[in-house]
Amino acid sequence: MQFINLVAGELKINYVIDPAVKGAVTITTAGDLRPEDLFPILQAVLKINGATAIQVGNLYRIVPLSQVPKTPLEVFSDTTGKLLPTDDRMVMQIIPLRFVFAADMAKMCTPFLSDGGNVAVHEAGNVLILVDNSLNVKRLMEIIQQFDSATFAQQRIRLLPVHNNVASGLIPELESIFSAYALSDKKTPLRFVPIDRINALLVVTPDPSAFAEVERWVEKLDQPAPPSGVQTFVYRVQNSEASYLARLLTNLQRSEVGASAATGATPAAAPGTAAGGPSGSTRESALAGSEVESGEAAVGGARITTDPVNNSLLIQGTAQQYAEILKTLKELDVVPREVMIEARVYEVTLSGDLSFGVSYFLQQRSDAERKPLASFSAQDALQASAGTLVGKTRELLGFLNASENRSRVRVLSAPTVLAMDNSDAKIQVGSEIPILTSQGVIPGVQTGVGSVFANTIQNRDTGIILTVTPRITSTGMVSLRISQEISSVQPAASEAIQSPSFLKRSITTRAVVADRETIALGGLIQESVTTNRNRIPLLGDIPGLGVLFGSTSYTRATTELIVLLTPHIVKNAEEARDATRELREGMLGLRQSFKKDKIINP
Repeated sequence: MQFINLVAGELKINYVIDPAVKGAVTITTAGDLRPEDLFPILQAVLKINGATAIQVGNLYRIVPLSQVPKTPLEVFSDTTGKLLPTDDRMVMQIIPLRFVFAADMAKMCTPFLSDGGNVAVHEAGNVLILVDNSLNVKRLMEIIQQFDSATFAQQRIRLLPVHNNVASGLIPELESIFSAYALSDKKTPLRFVPIDRINALLVVTPDPSAFAEVERWVEKLDQPAPPSGVQTFVYRVQNSEASYLARLLTNLQRSEVGASAATGATPAAAPGTAAGGPSGSTRESALAGSEVESGEAAVGGARITTDPVNNSLLIQGTAQQYAEILKTLKELDVVPREVMIEARVYEVTLSGDLSFGVSYFLQQRSDAERKPLASFSAQDALQASAGTLVGKTRELLGFLNASENRSRVRVLSAPTVLAMDNSDAKIQVGSEIPILTSQGVIPGVQTGVGSVFANTIQNRDTGIILTVTPRITSTGMVSLRISQEISSVQPAASEAIQSPSFLKRSITTRAVVADRETIALGGLIQESVTTNRNRIPLLGDIPGLGVLFGSTSYTRATTELIVLLTPHIVKNAEEARDATRELREGMLGLRQSFKKDKIINP
């Protein structure tokens, strides 16, 4: 009481004290006190003793803190808090909230109230009423403004569209998922509000970083309902041909039906099939064959139609049937492997030490006479980029490229072709020669000079023809089916036949070779005799005596055809570019070699 009287006398204020206010205080000061510091010190002493001073007009009422809410306080409604007094007096602040629920904000503010402070909620107006000292009210208002702001609300709220379902239908599933995130059975810190008018979800979260996880789950849950019954699916073929894939699937179904028949299983009869008809496997095989020819096939109960224009498959069936077919298609529709075939076709004139053939000549050479391939420079070679050479093929290639054999070895063809795995590749350099295949009289047609004849003409390919079908084995080897032909036009065999004759040398074989390894095909030896007669006109034509008036010479020539093949497996686009660059460089070297050979042998 003495302290209150002393301070009130200094401040010249009137006061009344509630009888319930009692207490003692010890104040120690180390310097002079300013007059404006006295009232805050009075309020601090009263709060220590569970009381406060409230101004009512010109009178201050000193009452216990528990009675403050029932005492007429100075009311403030400024939302900025700038008008609040700074002398720590008890005040009442009215705070309207825009985005946050008043009840939720009251729960959050309660732990921060000072002794005697209180908070009330007006839910209909979403208004918060704070009763506390002015300094604490200002602090609480700063906290509330952080939550009840447009910027903070925008960060915590997001509208997510729903495309394939009803927005309200996803909420129970999302709440169950995120309650599991919160390790709770029923509650989640996230709120989901359905907006069915635009079919969207309003998501409210205290942490904006949670939106990424919410969007991920909405995308997973917002899937179209799986339709039932037969549908039409379109599979766009990427690397193969639609008709080829359809035939494979049909053959697979045919094998399954045949296996079922072999084990005694009876496939379900199609509607309208009479009893006692053909067996299931026979009927299915005939049906499948006819359907493939027409562009349609039945596979596993589904119907497949090919679209050759777009290289696509139209699959009509259930979703389960399509899923099974799709797994098979993804395994079949892959990028095909390719093989680049380098071919060198040589014609060797057999004369002198080569009279018995190239192979015999190489077998009879001594070790000292056999020169290694490294001793031949690129300038002296006939451009043989054949990769890794082994055994006799290496020695043969060295012989063919030796400079001392230029007069006896001639390159007939040096094609390089890129072929898909298990597909034919053909190179032809030559001419198409028309030949007479048949001749007949047209009945009923006569002219003044006789009957009219009808001739049938067929073109015949001649020149250098190379056909190779490579197949890459599972061990990385290359199986080659080779057909090599060198053909040329010859004079007619007799004057009675009006079509020309053809000189043909060919090799047809199969071989298995490693990647970048060279194989040799040879041994085709041909002997030709050319007769040259010189006669004195008229006298040289006298039978029996004509030989006395001229000369006759005979020229005999023997040649051997040798083919060298080198496969290169091309596994990807990078290797294809390397092969193209190597071929381009090889063509430049071949051109230089031909120029040099022309200078030496004009």
